[in-house]
Amino acid sequence: PMAPPVEHKPWQSAETWLAEATAQLWRSNCRPDDHSEGGESCQAPHKEMATQGAGDFGQRRLRMCTQQIVQLGKAGQWQQALQLLREMQDRGPEPSVITYNAAIDACAKARRWEEAVQLLSQLKDRGLDPSHITYTGSINACSRAGRWRVALGLLSDLQHRGLAPDVVTYTASMTACAK
Repeated sequence: PMAPPVEHKPWQSAETWLAEATAQLWRSNCRPDDHSEGGESCQAPHKEMATQGAGDFGQRRLRMCTQQIVQLGKAGQWQQALQLLREMQDRGPEPSVITYNAAIDACAKARRWEEAVQLLSQLKDRGLDPSHITYTGSINACSRAGRWRVALGLLSDLQHRGLAPDVVTYTASMTACAK
């Protein structure tokens, strides 16, 4: 069986948790053809990781990194969340729209609207299609920071892309206008 992801404990600092989780992630950075039969020479801590297909392994790494970004956002560690996103861009796995959504949410929780909007732009530049959740997160970041004009511009962009805003999107937009 595969080891569970590194869990964040209330007493543990986000930096310590991130360092441990990142170290585990990079230690497990092998491909099925990087080891002998049975996985003995693979750096992955478990043979199951060593013997599964490269696509499955990449998806597990992506989910693990994305979950780490979510947890960092919940802990208020938006800078560390963005650092992990940068490491993913440099070293893999390639961030997904869901990964960007998690990073945007981390920025929104910290009222870092400029970073959230930059991430939305970066996602588009990398050839990914933002979802209404991506826009809602960015609008929420703008709302929390009192940037109503930017929030309404994002709402307009969302609609021009043919995406349907939901109640959460409209609520974030209206909240931005109320500040």
